[in-house]
Amino acid sequence: MKYTPALDGIRAFAVLLVLLFHAGVPFMGSGYLGVDVFFVLSGFIITTLLMKEHAETGHINLPFFYLRRICRLYPALLLLLLLVMLGFWGLLGIPPTALQNYYRHAGIAALYLTDVALLLDWMPKTSIIMHTWSIAIEEHYYIIWPFILLALCRSAKKKHLAKIMGGMFLLSLAWKAIGCVYFKDSLYLRFDYRISGLILGGFVAAFMQGGGKLPEYKIPLAVFSALFLLCLWTAVPRISWSFALGVTVTEIFTALLIYAVMSDHANAVVKFLGSYVPAYLGRISYGIYLYHYPIAAYTTVGRDWTVTLPVTIVLTLIVASASYFIIERPALEFAKRYKTRYRKPVVAK
Repeated sequence: MKYTPALDGIRAFAVLLVLLFHAGVPFMGSGYLGVDVFFVLSGFIITTLLMKEHAETGHINLPFFYLRRICRLYPALLLLLLLVMLGFWGLLGIPPTALQNYYRHAGIAALYLTDVALLLDWMPKTSIIMHTWSIAIEEHYYIIWPFILLALCRSAKKKHLAKIMGGMFLLSLAWKAIGCVYFKDSLYLRFDYRISGLILGGFVAAFMQGGGKLPEYKIPLAVFSALFLLCLWTAVPRISWSFALGVTVTEIFTALLIYAVMSDHANAVVKFLGSYVPAYLGRISYGIYLYHYPIAAYTTVGRDWTVTLPVTIVLTLIVASASYFIIERPALEFAKRYKTRYRKPVVAK
């Protein structure tokens, strides 16, 4: 997949929403919707890569896919858990007995089970690493989606994949509506209710690779800004229906944004998102997401958000940049060097 700087710009937009939300900025009560932007974008990128690989080789190199995912996500996650532990020891003076709970929570996060642990009350929602729930949801998706996509690629024509995934998205919305009635207190953290964005991202990938096109249009930046404000407004009261509506509007908004970027239908938007600063922030966005939450938690105690926000931004950018260049990028290079070890097709045509 050709590198598209504007996609990194979308990542920067998403992580900025989440950072403002966790830093306590008063008018960003719906900033949590940034994770749904991430979900749609992840679904699009992963599905695009896997579909192209299957089209070119007739199979999906599962060992390398999982090796790349591990190298992309795990080293930085382990660094987060270590830094938080050191922060407990050195900055907060937490007694050893309290650290035992953190060790248990860190083990849960390392196994990508934070979402399950929060739902089952194995981990308090006040945990300083509770934000790893969204990474756990993405990891569940990485585990199951290649097999689903492989089955679809083998059993359906390429031009029909978008229709199938569109149907899957509609079913996920119906399931979400049912959840608003029967499981309203657990919607936020449930994998089966947040997977809709990942499926929608896959639909956009299948739609574009299947030759689907929307009418030619040029979208000014003001239109996307208005859609963004609509997303935030619909989800301000985080109750079941407003939450589900806000998430759904955000998912559709992100899908349209990705399509516009990849089709170059929104020149001003593409130019802005692909400029140096948004693209760079997008490249280090995983680190920003990982490290900003404990930094914000450390700095918000007893302080106004006008103090918390700049401190959180500066410290997060320093740590995330160091993590990207020292840990994340070398880990990805390691995965690329070992790709040749898995040249044998795992699944035949």
